[in-house]
Amino acid sequence: MFFNAPFTIKMYFLLMTRQRTKILEGKHYPFPMVLTNTKSAIISDFYHVILQCNWLIFMSGLALTYFAFNIFFAMLYYIGDFGISNAEPTFWNCFVFSIQTSSTIGYGLLSPINHYTNILVTFQAALSLLFTAIATGLTFAKFSRPTSRVIFSKNILVTTFDGQRTLMFRVGNERTNHIVHAKVSVVLAIDHITQEGIPIKKLHDIALIRSDSPLISLTWTVMHVIDGASPLYGLTIEELQEHRAMFIISIKGIDDTFAQTIHSKHYYQWQDIVFNRHFENMMTSENQQYNLPEVNFENFHKLSANE
Repeated sequence: MFFNAPFTIKMYFLLMTRQRTKILEGKHYPFPMVLTNTKSAIISDFYHVILQCNWLIFMSGLALTYFAFNIFFAMLYYIGDFGISNAEPTFWNCFVFSIQTSSTIGYGLLSPINHYTNILVTFQAALSLLFTAIATGLTFAKFSRPTSRVIFSKNILVTTFDGQRTLMFRVGNERTNHIVHAKVSVVLAIDHITQEGIPIKKLHDIALIRSDSPLISLTWTVMHVIDGASPLYGLTIEELQEHRAMFIISIKGIDDTFAQTIHSKHYYQWQDIVFNRHFENMMTSENQQYNLPEVNFENFHKLSANE
């Protein structure tokens, strides 16, 4: 009925009979799926694709483009009417001349001496300026993107808190700055069959005890009371498994360093639910060296013994 695949970090792009197929699964995709007959967005959405790729792929792509560009012009210099002064008519000399032209180094030793070479230099110089401008802009765009280092507890708990059955999980800021005006939302997604027999993922908003925080400097325990109005009321672990329950968490706020909005998301499967446990206290006794309270992030994911 619904896709069920291990949540590993991977994304493949396959080419099948001239149609683009994407296999999407991993921490970025709450519902693993195969997308077929989708249009390729590498050209039409090039800027978005570049911002999504990691730095290794980005820098490797820039390097390959740079060398391919210079090899192409080196071939044109080599196969045409050779016109580079103070150089033997070899491909290596043409490649070195191409590098110097595209980089505007201009050592003074190699220079064009005929019309053919001068025309090529004109085109290469213009394209080199365009390539440099695009590469600089994309690099700056990737560097300037505000990112978050929000972490979520490995498990989501159902336990008793202040005498009430409560759903809870931890959110933490791994940076030493603050996230201000933070807001979190929790949605429960379960398998559902409509009266017409159509399978869908039904979404239920989870009402939180507090859905916003003026400041996140270290951690925040997000809680939801499981009462008669809760979509979780009366559900057992077997029913959660049967309906493939999933909690979709999203959090956003303003990073006080960037002064820009940042966001993060996380997913808890039904297998991540732990009953009748509490999170270990992260605040320990005062640090004897600094005489200040000590917050131990090693306890962020740790759970107490069974109730």
